[in-house]
Amino acid sequence: MIDKNTSRKILLQYQLKSGAFPASPNFKHYGYCWMRDSAFIAYALILAGEQTAAERYFRWVTGVILKYQDKVFKGIIKANQGIKLHPDELLHTRYKLDGEEGTEPWGNFQLDGYGAYLWVLGYYSKHCLNNNALLEDSKWSIQVVVEYIIRFWHTGCLDCWEETQGVHAATLATIYAGLKESSPYMSGIQERHAMLIIDAIKEKLENDYVANDHFIANLSEKKLDASLIWMAVPFEVISLNNRYMKNTVEEIEKQLLSDGGVKRYSHDNYYGGGSWLPLTAWLGWYYVRKGDKKKAKHYLEWVESKAENGELAEQVTDINSEEYVEWRNKWGEIAKPLLWSHAMHFILRHEYEGIENKSV
Repeated sequence: MIDKNTSRKILLQYQLKSGAFPASPNFKHYGYCWMRDSAFIAYALILAGEQTAAERYFRWVTGVILKYQDKVFKGIIKANQGIKLHPDELLHTRYKLDGEEGTEPWGNFQLDGYGAYLWVLGYYSKHCLNNNALLEDSKWSIQVVVEYIIRFWHTGCLDCWEETQGVHAATLATIYAGLKESSPYMSGIQERHAMLIIDAIKEKLENDYVANDHFIANLSEKKLDASLIWMAVPFEVISLNNRYMKNTVEEIEKQLLSDGGVKRYSHDNYYGGGSWLPLTAWLGWYYVRKGDKKKAKHYLEWVESKAENGELAEQVTDINSEEYVEWRNKWGEIAKPLLWSHAMHFILRHEYEGIENKSV
């Protein structure tokens, strides 16, 4: 078992002085700072009252964006000329802990992390005091990221699992929320473009990303994916009461539950394709927002029961499966602790306690 304070301490323990967070400190291939994972780590730390730690991360991101901002402007010029860009000509999805780009082969073009970064920075600006200096210092880097998203939001990229190329529902949801939250820091022209994109994303998701009476992850495969929960929680492009959203969650529970936790999608084989702790916490978060304390508690307790020596892994899987053995031989034991898992545990526990206190 694990408590909220343990997850908070782990997030703080592994943050570097620079502000960066390794995705997993003991797993070689995760020794990078992902924009996606770190957005939720920062969000958890804000909820925990660890404003200084969150600020250090935001300043680290600002430094990274400023270092590589030329990629944004050169990439836009080339794209506008009809030149096909190599993924390495665009911003990377992860960085070394010193802020440098990684050099090993990786699917670097992913937009969801940048949308999530804008979203969490917007949340910070609304809920943290004495943030004027940070936001003023970050204004130009925010505008650079916004410019990047405005130009490439509809361009196919890798999904949040870094596996499938396309325009993905979860990615669009992060972009929607990120643009909404960062509007106070945009230029006038940017804000006008952003508002058009926000409206277009909502319409696109509601009309195009539906099949079999539920939402789908992308238009090419039309598959069910647990990341679809993001559209409602926390990015709020789709209402909790939307019929397709309700059906999507029902289908996730019918098709993707495994031993009490949530799989990413059917036929997943990464380390055996087990139940992911961050996604199971996400489902619990959804039920908190729905006001269903019983289900929220069920998923919270499942996540907490999977801690080993106070640490949460990326997923729980069959360690005897052929796929697990194959990945273990290739990359080593499964990532643990995974900071994203601890962030999502903290978020769920914090939100669950909030509705518990209201009912007392």
